[in-house]
Amino acid sequence: MHVGEPIEPSTSLTFLSSGTSKGATEEPFLSKSSKLVELPEPETTPISLEKQELLSAHGTDVMEKKGKMSILETEIEIVPSQPIEEGTSKQAAVEPMSVTVLPSGKDEIEIGPTGSQLLLEVSTYSNRSIERTSLEIFEYMNDVTARRIGFHGSDEIGRTSVLKALISNPKIKDLFDVVIWVTVSRNWSTRKVQDEVLRQLPLSPEDFNTDFEIAGKLLQVLRSQRFLLILDDVWEPIDLNAAGIPDPALKKGCKMIFSTRFQNVCHVMGADREVQMEGLLPEEAWKLFQKLVGEIIDSPNIQNFARAIVQKCHGLPLLIIVTGRALAKENDALAWMHASKEFSLCSTHGIYGYEALIQKLKLSYDRLEGPDMKSCFLYCALFPEDQEISIDELVDYWIQEGLVARNRPDSHKRGSDIVDFLLGASLLQSVQVGLSIKMHNLIRDLASRILSLEVEVLMLRDCERLVQLPSEVGSLRRLVVLDLQGTKLNKLSNEISKLASLRHLKVSFYGSVNRSEYDNLPPELLSHAVIRNLSELETLSIDVYPGDMRWNENVKSVLDEVSNSTNLTTFCCYFPKVEFLELSLQTSVTWKIGGLTEFKCVVGHDVKRFASENVDNLELDYVQWGRCLRFVNGEMIPNAVLEVLTRTSAFCLDHHINVLSLSEFGLGNFNGLRLCVVRECPEIQEIVADAELSDAVFPIMEHLTINSLPDLRKICKEMIPQGSFAKLRVLTVYTCPNLEFAFASSMVQCFSNLEELIVEDCSAIKKTVDSDSGTLPSLKRLKLHSLPNLVNIMKGAWPPLENISFYDCPMLKKLGIDSNLIRTIKEIKAEKDWWQELEWQDSSLYSRLQARFTVISNKDL
Repeated sequence: MHVGEPIEPSTSLTFLSSGTSKGATEEPFLSKSSKLVELPEPETTPISLEKQELLSAHGTDVMEKKGKMSILETEIEIVPSQPIEEGTSKQAAVEPMSVTVLPSGKDEIEIGPTGSQLLLEVSTYSNRSIERTSLEIFEYMNDVTARRIGFHGSDEIGRTSVLKALISNPKIKDLFDVVIWVTVSRNWSTRKVQDEVLRQLPLSPEDFNTDFEIAGKLLQVLRSQRFLLILDDVWEPIDLNAAGIPDPALKKGCKMIFSTRFQNVCHVMGADREVQMEGLLPEEAWKLFQKLVGEIIDSPNIQNFARAIVQKCHGLPLLIIVTGRALAKENDALAWMHASKEFSLCSTHGIYGYEALIQKLKLSYDRLEGPDMKSCFLYCALFPEDQEISIDELVDYWIQEGLVARNRPDSHKRGSDIVDFLLGASLLQSVQVGLSIKMHNLIRDLASRILSLEVEVLMLRDCERLVQLPSEVGSLRRLVVLDLQGTKLNKLSNEISKLASLRHLKVSFYGSVNRSEYDNLPPELLSHAVIRNLSELETLSIDVYPGDMRWNENVKSVLDEVSNSTNLTTFCCYFPKVEFLELSLQTSVTWKIGGLTEFKCVVGHDVKRFASENVDNLELDYVQWGRCLRFVNGEMIPNAVLEVLTRTSAFCLDHHINVLSLSEFGLGNFNGLRLCVVRECPEIQEIVADAELSDAVFPIMEHLTINSLPDLRKICKEMIPQGSFAKLRVLTVYTCPNLEFAFASSMVQCFSNLEELIVEDCSAIKKTVDSDSGTLPSLKRLKLHSLPNLVNIMKGAWPPLENISFYDCPMLKKLGIDSNLIRTIKEIKAEKDWWQELEWQDSSLYSRLQARFTVISNKDL
């Protein structure tokens, strides 16, 4: 089923889950007998005088009756403006220029007819990041050299909200004669852009026959005006000249601001200035969540689960709002525990980035009460993207389709109640002063994904005995998602090429290190043209058994087949030779325009390893990030690797035989890195080796893991610029026999946000901090294992540690702990004999800490 198309009358919506027997199905969303009426085109007729009077005289009552303003609306739509004039089209009535300004810098803001204190506070918190970003953009408005301003950030952060807040600033009207807003979206066309511009000038598209005629008229009109062009949700470069819009860079007093998911679009569109939107700060996110959930969040049985959930929201306002609404006033600690586990399961099951966001949003769907509520919500995703839907018409559709029982006397009231509930849950947005609703794009993606997963009979993840797909798989022509990760397929069936609607394909191929078994496997993993026929693919993930030489014969054809795909947003692939990566970068359309928002690249000849447990855990940490690069068994540093590195959020340098430090990759290429793993590189002596540095290194990196570097002497030079490692939270060091200390004295100040330090199996280490003073002020977790020469941890005041673990540190006789640690420490793990033989300057301190002591166990090692 394509989202946005009517369901065929005979369609029965069923779900066969992974692990469910083939004959078992759940209740369908729609019965086989139900008929779905054809959905109308977006309404463009003028609003009636009767409705205008109703809105003008009874705006508040209408809002209360038709459905309360959702929390989502307070973030996205802000405030409706004056009553709609008769003759104004529905499309024009919601143009962003009519948004009432949110006064900058004031504590009290009007957010609509409901006027509740909760909505006020929610709006305050969720709009802080919006205000920060809109003010940054506004600063460029008076800069004559900034004619084209590019603004990038993910959908869930609220790009549209930023632009609406920006043009709500009254000073904007003084700068321009006209402000034009065009929501471009993925399925844009030159004619669509032209029609939107014509409507806002206002001119009628019906007066022109061709795009060329429209372009000529637009050029004639706009050349005489100072215009601000807003292009929202740009997916790829737009030819303004073809549309008939003068280039703002060539016309004094004109500017263009465009928002996009993809930073690279800013480059291709020739942005003079670029702005990136960040999510809410951690404290803002927590306060927002508190206000949404209510006082129950302060319960000691619930708060830890709540904080874990907020942390997993990563500052995304929409996810925080929808989740908070779903859990509002929930007093069952088990429900909170379940929700927390659901959020954590994403990474456990290998679901990351955008898919993880959708999975987390699904909590709000799962908590909807009753099958009719869920079916009505999913039904809303069948309307075209961004379409406003009349509430009265929507309820009628629900009744006609049997989603709301038509034989009950209060069916219309039940339908209206469902609308109200979905608005309150922030799963729908209220528009037209409560007369219509629409879906935020992400919520629509959630509903579409649920329809895909539950309706479109194939999730076979971790079916370890599955070695071959039956030929009947080709008959599933409406299949959207095919997940074959964790299986032991020896070849991808040619029938897959018939799945023209397939948008998400994830497959794991089985290989072997046993030569005789390997010889019995099919000679190729997949046939040519299998992938080429899947023109709708958005996600393609191919896991290959390390060392399986059959992939070398297939990888080039796969890269050729996906090179022209404009839909692909997620691509996970193994490049056994650098030449294959170079080919991909040269030919991939989505890579060039920045449409590839998630990727996992393994570059270099990979081999199967039987590694230690901590190395396996590193792999789990590495793959949870959305843009991952693993460079393995390298001898040189190819330009193709550096190109990918500039867009990478997680980097693993694995067994490079020549590199002496990460500085050889160009430290500026690591500015976007949030996680770094360096392991089994025999020549590395320092992580950062530059003698003189002017710019901060690793400015946003949060997690650094160093593993099995036999010649490592220090992490970096003693003097590094301010801002280096400023966001590092976790540092783990394993098996570095020549490392004498983790931190030099001058480095401590750069690691002020470090929360967790793990040092294991480093025989030369005598001190964790090589300093007579100085500490790690944010350190909460400390793990020191297998350090036979460790004699000192740190001097001076100890940080607010909560958990400490010691093992096999025979030379460590004194801890030097001060009494302040009693306030924060929760647990100390160590060998019992070692703990009892420690020397204490203050015996009373030992007695007080004894209650927090636990004997270390094998599972802790």
